[in-house]
Amino acid sequence: LTITSNGKTAAQLKFTSNQKFVVVALRTVFHTTEDQAHGIMLTAHQRGACVVAVFTREIAETKASEATDLGRRAGHPLTFTTEPEE
Repeated sequence: LTITSNGKTAAQLKFTSNQKFVVVALRTVFHTTEDQAHGIMLTAHQRGACVVAVFTREIAETKASEATDLGRRAGHPLTFTTEPEE
């Protein structure tokens, strides 16, 4: 993983078909509002993926892992990844 000069990494959502669960995961792990979660979910649905938030690398990787694990435990093919901020 390459880190940009400002040391920030983005947590990115790759879309899954269960829209309600995506909103739950965003609210639970990333502490978004209902409206923010819905907007992120729609963007990911339309584009296939989208940036959820930007954190330090360690926090981004932890949150991405937590959200992906939450999806797997619930039986959803939800994937969160981290990428350097552009």
